Amino acid sequence: MSVGYLTYRPGDMIPVNKELLNKFETHRDNRSQAHTIRDILCAALGVQLSKIDLSYGHVRKINTRIEMALEKERSKRGISKREMVRQLVSEQLDEINGARG
Repeated sequence: MSVGYLTYRPGDMIPVNKELLNKFETHRDNRSQAHTIRDILCAALGVQLSKIDLSYGHVRKINTRIEMALEKERSKRGISKREMVRQLVSEQLDEINGARG
């Protein structure tokens, strides 16, 4: 049962349960949801970003690279894009929290 949403990009709202929303909000700190999700997806998908892209905020270029990697992973798993993002965020947060704990 979803109790909240993660906003990946304008118009891309991913419903999440309370547990995942709480984990995400704790990890997010004071960054925007979109920035935090981009960071999580890059780590989960192994997308390497150049310092130029990061320093100049080439969001469109960054999003394109993430979308290409997401589509590749989505086709492997055979699930919807929303479910793919939800799973990757959950898996990555579990991994991060496991490393801390």
